[in-house]
Amino acid sequence: FFPGGVVVISPTINMDSSSRFMKKRFECYDQYSPTLIADILRRQEEKDDEDPTKDIAMVLDDCVGILDRHIANLVTRSRHYGIKLLVISVQKFRGALDPIIRANATDIIVGSPFPNMKELTAISEEYGDLFQGPKQWLKLYKKATPKKYDFAYMKMSNPPLMYKNFEKVVGVGGMKSEEETSPIEEKEKKQDENNL
Repeated sequence: FFPGGVVVISPTINMDSSSRFMKKRFECYDQYSPTLIADILRRQEEKDDEDPTKDIAMVLDDCVGILDRHIANLVTRSRHYGIKLLVISVQKFRGALDPIIRANATDIIVGSPFPNMKELTAISEEYGDLFQGPKQWLKLYKKATPKKYDFAYMKMSNPPLMYKNFEKVVGVGGMKSEEETSPIEEKEKKQDENNL
């Protein structure tokens, strides 16, 4: 998928023995610096647009505390540098992700179990309006994550979609759910049923 390879920047990559497989296969760094990002982007700029190795993926894992303006700039310009997939993995949402990063996200995964209700509430407040409000978003999240290690996947398309894992659509943004009918709609529904 990425002829130019995969770049992984993870401050914790050397703390997890399972990462040894990633380190064999991908270009990995255990420290972030603006200079590192600049060097990667410079390398990408030097490649001709027709060069298939210009297509890369970049993963910023466990990167709370390193999401500075350089990363926000990278998010808005990544496709111009041949970064076809940019993954940002964080344990903390509130205060960790720059609004520019959140506004430019095209796909979002929220894992489970989610131990911090404040963080889950922050996510529901951020994306809830796309799915009829934060309460409805939380209902969809629970529907998408009934088991340990399930996750809610949001495709920020038009309309936005929420999936259980990548398999089943559990919510379509912009559409009223069955539970959300107004009292007038309920009355009309009962009248229609009585007329049958």
